[in-house]
Amino acid sequence: MHGDPRASELIRALEDVRTAYEDDATAAEEAAVPLYQALAQQIPSSTGAERVLGDLSRADAMAAFGRGQGLIATKSGWRRPSLVLSGPPIFGTYRTFVPAVSGTERLWRLVGVRAPSFDDARDVIREVAKNEVLNPGQRLVMLESLRLMSKGADSASGLRRRNLSRTPVWTSQGWKTQRPVLAVINIQLAEALAETAAVWKPGGDVGQFENLIAPFALTRLAESDVRVVAGENAFEDDWLTEVFPRAVRNLQADLSMNDEGAEQALTVPWDELVGYKIRVLPGLSLRMNHSQLKDRSTLRVGAWIDLSARTFYLESAAEGGRAATGGNALASLFSIEARRIAQAWMVAWSDGVDGHRAETVTLASRLAADEAARRETASGNRLDNLRHQARAKRGSGRGPTSKFPTVAGSRAEQHDRPALPARILVDPSTLIILNPDGTIRDGRETATDSSRRTEKTAALKSPDPRNPKQKSVGRGPVNYTPEERESVGMALVRHVLGGEEAGMVDIRNQHNVGADAIDDLQRFFELKVYQGAIPNVVRLTDSEVQRALNTEDFFLVLVGNVEQGTDQPEVRILTDPLTQLSVEPTGTIYLSGVYTARALVYSFSTPQRSADKGQAPDAESIS
Repeated sequence: MHGDPRASELIRALEDVRTAYEDDATAAEEAAVPLYQALAQQIPSSTGAERVLGDLSRADAMAAFGRGQGLIATKSGWRRPSLVLSGPPIFGTYRTFVPAVSGTERLWRLVGVRAPSFDDARDVIREVAKNEVLNPGQRLVMLESLRLMSKGADSASGLRRRNLSRTPVWTSQGWKTQRPVLAVINIQLAEALAETAAVWKPGGDVGQFENLIAPFALTRLAESDVRVVAGENAFEDDWLTEVFPRAVRNLQADLSMNDEGAEQALTVPWDELVGYKIRVLPGLSLRMNHSQLKDRSTLRVGAWIDLSARTFYLESAAEGGRAATGGNALASLFSIEARRIAQAWMVAWSDGVDGHRAETVTLASRLAADEAARRETASGNRLDNLRHQARAKRGSGRGPTSKFPTVAGSRAEQHDRPALPARILVDPSTLIILNPDGTIRDGRETATDSSRRTEKTAALKSPDPRNPKQKSVGRGPVNYTPEERESVGMALVRHVLGGEEAGMVDIRNQHNVGADAIDDLQRFFELKVYQGAIPNVVRLTDSEVQRALNTEDFFLVLVGNVEQGTDQPEVRILTDPLTQLSVEPTGTIYLSGVYTARALVYSFSTPQRSADKGQAPDAESIS
């Protein structure tokens, strides 16, 4: 070929290579590589232009690559696009991949080669599991397959996720399809338990696969399930007390200057970690508090960090600087793989032993993270205090002693219904609280199904001419005022917070206060009451914003579904809304992110609905 060959000529050249090297896969691949690169250059570079290949349409190119044995030279021979996968060969010899040729990614997409999928990874693991013993190559294939599944787990369908519960997993006792199998993120715990229990061994740090633990139906063992045995017998070592804070500062400086991502992964403030006690406890043992570990109640370890006691326990002073013991214990405080931290800790400890203490280096991102953590902790504490005080005020599950007054517009006042029923409010006196202690929801959308929104594009449906749109009967007239709607909301809030009128004063009539109610502890509550579901975006007036900015004990209270015929009523209480929610200034202030903000949530139902759904018998009645 002379000059710049056309795509059709390059295709014929590939066919000639296939004929010449039909039985020599290696030689065929070497000869085909420059042709693939030349073909890739024939694809226009403009966005979305993978529709033509030089003088060939995409359909013609796909047909040419798919004829006969196919025109993709692989280590397994010639293959059609439908029989190979693109990208690095993460499945080893268990699947066939396109040759590794730089600049050819668009060519493979054009001719219909797909990338490895969640299902591919699951099926490969099942094939690997046919081997009772794994060689290093098979372990790597398993690891890469799990990584691919982890990336796609959140978007995989519910059916795919449920089907993983019997998928083989590699454990300390070989392959297991039966459960229970323990998933232990802490390396020391995993190693100690591996001698007597089936512990998941995915080939790498378990922490990188947290989102697979539930789909695989594994039993998670966390640090909170563990207690130090006879911790009161540990003793202080003066030398360790000097070395530990130096090592912590050395590690902080190292990560701050060389690994910002690791530095930000620390889950406690550095200043707090420096103040941890370090104690020696010969024969250091841990007691397991988990239903799956009744026969293995204690374990021996070399080092352990007890977060609740803020204490670093060592079996002996020598364990403090070892990566496998002290390093892994310290790494449990980071939200990244333990190996990076354990190795860095070994160096930091060694320098600390030599008397070196680095100057404190605090990144701006760490200062912001510590401040955010402080605020989150304070916000959580305020919600917890509110919940416990509300429960105490309501007494032993009975709530306020007097019935709430019947609110105009509620069911109790409806007599004659028109042909099209009027829209009326729920009657607070007929409702029960489904969760008397409230539920603190954090970081996930927790709205009822009726309020959920999806951004997924639904598949187009074929029209049905036999099913034309019927004339809408419309909705009935609203038979309540906005003030009556808010009064129902106030009644529900008073109940969940255990407040009578004297304890929670309604100040809606007082303008420019920035709140609708104040209780006897001088806490301010701004109510937003909705006839339907609580929205994800709420509006605050200027005075409400000022109150939120200047008053620590300010609670944004959202009440939804107070109109009959909607979903079950709900009360959602948020602290620090200007920090938790996203601010969208448009004259007045709009805050978005209600569904993902930390909130104390109470749900209501009527006795009949609760009985129909089999709700718990300890739900509280509003009476």
